[in-house]
Amino acid sequence: MAVHVRRLGTDAHGCAHEKVELLAESDDQGEGEAEVLRHHFPAPSGQPELHQRRSCLGPFTIVCVASGLAAVGGVLFGYDTGIVSGALLQLKDEFNLSCFQQELVVTMLLIGALCASFVAGFIIDRFGRRRTIIFNSLIFIGGGMGIALSQSLLALLVGRFVLGFAVSISAIAECVYISEISPANKRGFCVSLNEFGITVGLLLAYLVNFAFITVPDGWRFMFGLSAIPAAIQGFSLLFMPSSPRFLMSRGREAEAKVVLLDLRGPTGVEAEIVAIKQSLENEKSHSIKDLCSGKDKMRSRFFIASVLVILQQVTGQPTVLYYAPTIFKLVGFVADTAATLATVGLGVVKVLSTLVALFCIDHAGRRTFFLCGTIVMAISICTMGFITLSWPSVDATDDCGSTQLNITSNERDFTAVEMSPTMQAQRWAVLIALMLYVIGYALSFGPGTWLILSEIFPSPLRGRATSAATVFNWGANLVMSATLLSLINVIGVPGAFLSYGSMCVLSVLFIYFFLPETKGRTLEEISEYLKRRPVIQGSCRSSCCHSKPVVRRYQMVLNEAIM
Repeated sequence: MAVHVRRLGTDAHGCAHEKVELLAESDDQGEGEAEVLRHHFPAPSGQPELHQRRSCLGPFTIVCVASGLAAVGGVLFGYDTGIVSGALLQLKDEFNLSCFQQELVVTMLLIGALCASFVAGFIIDRFGRRRTIIFNSLIFIGGGMGIALSQSLLALLVGRFVLGFAVSISAIAECVYISEISPANKRGFCVSLNEFGITVGLLLAYLVNFAFITVPDGWRFMFGLSAIPAAIQGFSLLFMPSSPRFLMSRGREAEAKVVLLDLRGPTGVEAEIVAIKQSLENEKSHSIKDLCSGKDKMRSRFFIASVLVILQQVTGQPTVLYYAPTIFKLVGFVADTAATLATVGLGVVKVLSTLVALFCIDHAGRRTFFLCGTIVMAISICTMGFITLSWPSVDATDDCGSTQLNITSNERDFTAVEMSPTMQAQRWAVLIALMLYVIGYALSFGPGTWLILSEIFPSPLRGRATSAATVFNWGANLVMSATLLSLINVIGVPGAFLSYGSMCVLSVLFIYFFLPETKGRTLEEISEYLKRRPVIQGSCRSSCCHSKPVVRRYQMVLNEAIM
């Protein structure tokens, strides 16, 4: 079967009209596939055998619109993660919450996300990427409205669990969907839209917290507002194309060709169909068990994905952002409102730096951004750790035992207007280091982690493999949250910063030796490349290094162990 595209001309509005004919190799096959096209793209009267479409939007514009709508889930991810910090100020009085109950409200989202990560991949691979996102938008609406209307702690906790479930599915489904509809040379940009959405969602959460914190029952508005973007996403995606790779995996080649015509234009559609078909044929025998086997180096791929998502958490970015208001107080923003507004400013920095990564990651490459970003993170967080060694002692618990930092020394001495030049320099150094740390994360783990996860697994296994890797992500997130107080009480905030710095250094080494470069390759080319690629790369390329038997033996042992 082949697809023939014939341009009919343009109308008064400048929109091009095309008609697409299916040239079938057999009558039976042609009739069946033509029926599929007629069902999805009704032909105008008098032309029953032709598919006529308006192409006012160019192929890449359609990709961007679909990716942007999918990335609304990222906005919901960031919003539902960040909104609870402000909402708790009212919730603890509304429901007379104990310290344990407050922590339960926060961690219930993580528990829901962890549970969803066990099943999200099977849902995505079974029902499709786009359908899963549409259904998930209903879960977002139900969770947000359920909390907004809740009258008991139980309803509140159930709503947070539901939101966590939706957040996890969102993180997986959207990145897989975007990666499969995007052209190879723009995939980094498109997938990074999801991380950009997360940063925008966090910023919106900060702003909504500030707007409703003094409004009676403001917490209901805080949670309920999330239903609006969820509804927009679910409705709009009904009109967006499905993943052509998912359609091909289900034997719906005719639909896949029409989708690729919209996403790529008529040039190269047949070649991409052949490449997808060949890739699916080679990988159709893959199962979830292969993630623990050496088949096509699936174990090494899963190793890279799992370690990457764990490092994303243990480098401490969520914790540093959580304690940002306290750091701003120590720097000089003494009032609560001033510290909160300064945190909003930090959110703006995060959004802008993610925007830079968005437009540059396809040109500079994944490894380059990861290495530069993690090096910046390591230097900046270690700088914060060493400087804060001389700062007032900080306690990890308040009178309620919640995860807040309290300055236990004489704050008046530390925030006095008159201070030494050394103290002024330290304050500005910490402020700059905090900004650089956020920028480093936005250039590396922020967009890069989900991008790599969406690229390195074969299509039939992509949803389930990504889901399995995110189990480690949410598990590490939960462990970090549960052990944070104990860590700070034992080694203090400077010690915590320095421990995060050591994890950043470890991340640099891991990325240098293990992370593959995937820019500019189609998903099928990436899969073939990873089948042949040594697990360890980036090591010393000099002749003296390669001439040492110890070095070669070390590389061989590690390669064989991880493969």
